[in-house]
Amino acid sequence: MYNKLSVTDYERIIYFASRITRSIPKVRSSVLQELSAIFGYNHTLFWLADNQGQLKDPINYNISDRMLTDYLDGNYNLDFLYPPHK
Repeated sequence: MYNKLSVTDYERIIYFASRITRSIPKVRSSVLQELSAIFGYNHTLFWLADNQGQLKDPINYNISDRMLTDYLDGNYNLDFLYPPHK
């Protein structure tokens, strides 16, 4: 029924977790770089959320400022992963 992850996938997840839990000054930027290096993501965002689930202070990796502005200007309403929609 469900696709199981391969041993390699689990190893990547564990390696990723070990890399991002180190004491580093710019955690969010490092997480984005590690997602790219380990999992091959080419475009990612790391948001902070307030207590009401509103997203704020995005850090992007290979996403244009124009695309981010379009999202913030209203396209977030179409995003089924936007926290207030959950």
